[in-house]
Amino acid sequence: MHLHKTAGESIAATLAPVLVAGDEVVKGSPPPDAAGGVLGKHSTAREARDVLGIDRWERYFTFSFVRHPIDRTLSLYRYIARLAESPKPTLGQRLGLRQVPSGAGRERWPEMRAYRDTDSLSEFIRHPLMEHAVAMRPQATSLGDDHGDLLVDYVGRFERLAPDVAHVQRTLGLPETPLRSLNISPRGRHPGELTREDREYLASRFEEDFVRFGYAP
Repeated sequence: MHLHKTAGESIAATLAPVLVAGDEVVKGSPPPDAAGGVLGKHSTAREARDVLGIDRWERYFTFSFVRHPIDRTLSLYRYIARLAESPKPTLGQRLGLRQVPSGAGRERWPEMRAYRDTDSLSEFIRHPLMEHAVAMRPQATSLGDDHGDLLVDYVGRFERLAPDVAHVQRTLGLPETPLRSLNISPRGRHPGELTREDREYLASRFEEDFVRFGYAP
């Protein structure tokens, strides 16, 4: 299960060489009007289980990776800031008179709209649109059921990425190939200092992750 900003692209690329006919890699997001049964790259474990069926889900080895909630938020901010540097769609593109370049649809993302509406990280994380951003949803809620119990067999850590990916490879009986590095948020962009109030806000917002995965606020 691919959670935002937890090296999901790198993990998928590392495992890609062992895929065989019939294997599927889910990419993108379902369209807004998609009916039930359509999965996206960041679908929750519950959604995947519902589509696959419980019997099939339980036959699989299921896993995901999590990251310290504050570090993950900073990575998200850097990522959105980098994407925001790309040219905005022109009026003609927005009206459908000209072709929209690949990636222009990101202007509709709540994260992008919140970024363009704000001037600081503090404002960004508190923007009302971020209440609807999947990337700001506690990781535990994406991996758990209605009772809070985790649905995946294994949860690795971004902070020990290489050995935990190797554990997944060993569990699946795969060769332990080196981890590939893709879609890394640039470290050169400094998001600004988090205030004590910011950290308290994020500690409250992601309390479930801090408790479930043992991270220190």
